[in-house]
Amino acid sequence: MAQQHPELMDGLSAWIDIGKIAWGQRYAVEALCRMFWTYSDGQIHSKASSLDWALQTFGPDWAPLLQRVKADRTRPWNPGEPPPPGSVGLTHKFARAVLARLNDNL
Repeated sequence: MAQQHPELMDGLSAWIDIGKIAWGQRYAVEALCRMFWTYSDGQIHSKASSLDWALQTFGPDWAPLLQRVKADRTRPWNPGEPPPPGSVGLTHKFARAVLARLNDNL
């Protein structure tokens, strides 16, 4: 898991543009949360519970992003639906924050 985390965002960009498709942006946040929690405790968790865990773990700075993804996570695939304004930059920033925590725990 620790090896896959740094490669997640680049790997996603090979098959989806999270800057253009809302589903991809949400997927990235869910995957980051789920992978980090799995790394933290060695258990496999659902995407929904991983978002709840991340809300408690990462603090209030990330709450707007995580809550938005949680609220929208059941929205269907729609390649014409763009991500909410500002969410893509926050997603990349969140990925860097998750990676920093991962590196702190290695």
